[in-house]
Amino acid sequence: MFNLNSEIRNAMLHSWNLSPQEAIALQKRLASSVVLKPLPEEITLVAGADVGYPRRHDRAVAAVATY
Repeated sequence: MFNLNSEIRNAMLHSWNLSPQEAIALQKRLASSVVLKPLPEEITLVAGADVGYPRRHDRAVAAVATY
């Protein structure tokens, strides 16, 4: 699979009770933890997730596709 670095693991345990400004600062700090590398020749698993908060309703969507 993949290994999460310690900063991302710690953020996942964060209380997430942040002001918008604090959340932006946290996202910017975590962005520096993203590792970009070439894709493998054959892709067999694709996954994605998104969360939204439209007008008093929480919404989360996740999808995984294999081929």
